[in-house]
Amino acid sequence: MKTLGYARGVVIAAACAAAGPALADAWNLVQTGSFRALAVNPAAPNFVYVATDVGVRRSDDGGATWSDGVGRLSSSVRQLVVDPVASSTVYAVSGSAVYRSVDRAASWSLLLDPGTDRRIGWLTIDRLTPSVLYAVIQANACIPQLGCYWLFHALEKSTDAGASWAELTVKGAIDSLSASGSNVYAATHAGGLFTPVRYAFQRSTDGGQSFEYATPPGGGENGVGEVVCDPGSPNVIYATSWAGLFRSSDGGSTWSAPADGLPVDANSVSVLAPGATQTIFVATAAGVFVSADGGDSWRGSLSLPDVTGLAVGARAGVGYAITPGGLYRLGSAPAGQCESTPTRLCLGGGRFAAEVWWRKNDGTTVSGRAVGLTADSGYFWFFRDSNVELVVKILDGRSNNGHYWVFFGALSNVQYTLTVTDTEAGGVRTYENSPGTLASVADTGAF
Repeated sequence: MKTLGYARGVVIAAACAAAGPALADAWNLVQTGSFRALAVNPAAPNFVYVATDVGVRRSDDGGATWSDGVGRLSSSVRQLVVDPVASSTVYAVSGSAVYRSVDRAASWSLLLDPGTDRRIGWLTIDRLTPSVLYAVIQANACIPQLGCYWLFHALEKSTDAGASWAELTVKGAIDSLSASGSNVYAATHAGGLFTPVRYAFQRSTDGGQSFEYATPPGGGENGVGEVVCDPGSPNVIYATSWAGLFRSSDGGSTWSAPADGLPVDANSVSVLAPGATQTIFVATAAGVFVSADGGDSWRGSLSLPDVTGLAVGARAGVGYAITPGGLYRLGSAPAGQCESTPTRLCLGGGRFAAEVWWRKNDGTTVSGRAVGLTADSGYFWFFRDSNVELVVKILDGRSNNGHYWVFFGALSNVQYTLTVTDTEAGGVRTYENSPGTLASVADTGAF
């Protein structure tokens, strides 16, 4: 298994069905070389990150050129994750530890190092509540005459973007994990070496505090490569196993096999981007396949086999794939074209992406839900769609002072963070509202 993207496995993303799928065979080589991990900025798919032999590099133009000033972690970066809301935040699994950058990979800080003979196996971010992270801890165990292996040791959870961690209890060894709010799904196994291996599927409805067994996709005899749930519909799950691709609409109680006939196995994994419930890209040993109807029908490209990492933008159909030979791109996004999602406003004629986190009383943060009004304005709701909490407007004030202007007015005194990203130039502005504060801001020098 390979560790890339949002979770363990050969990771892919889904484009929004409303925009229609991109052509699965329109892949273009943009960079030769050896790449270990891949991630794309969901707010601006021209911004892409890769891990190479010399560390993490970033491109702001779809891979045509690469920034030289990106902070360099070690050459052992195995996973990159871009926060789906605060898109300037990037996580990396490097060596044995997890690191975070809040400036688009320019610098890094250590979040979690499990200690001697321990390592982070992979990191999962909650796509609905991105301040929640799950880290699978592995231990280095040596068995006489059989050698040394990385074995499952523990599952850690953070509700504050990695500042603090708490251990969760899961039966068996975790093979895959996906989370959306209070819904957490884990593919596990037990046994091995001198006992038969049995595979299981477990689910939690309380944020991982307790798990119960459900029906495993493909049966208990088939290993599962990846389980991913749709952030907009947490009971909708996709899973790959050695028996093929499976889909559940009831949280794993029952499964169907929508990819019957495709060469899908446990090394082919599906990851859904926010708002994308129907268009699915799957990377297999034979090539890349795409479905625009939740797996009922497929089209594919056999010209791009042996993909080790795949990420696709939320709406524009812009994708990236890494193979042993280099980095490939699918389609292209206009420079400065924001991709709107249920949690992202596209303002200033589509150049700027506005996203909000708000904090609950229990300390967890949740994405605000976005509603567009005009090309320059929109609002967010937090608790229910009939209750407007935050109104945002971005104007082109360059004829006056050479800057774009950011205005927002709050109808709520809860704690929240507003992040505005310039999808053309790459600049980011972050505005914090303290709990109990009812604020309005006019930033006429924002960009």
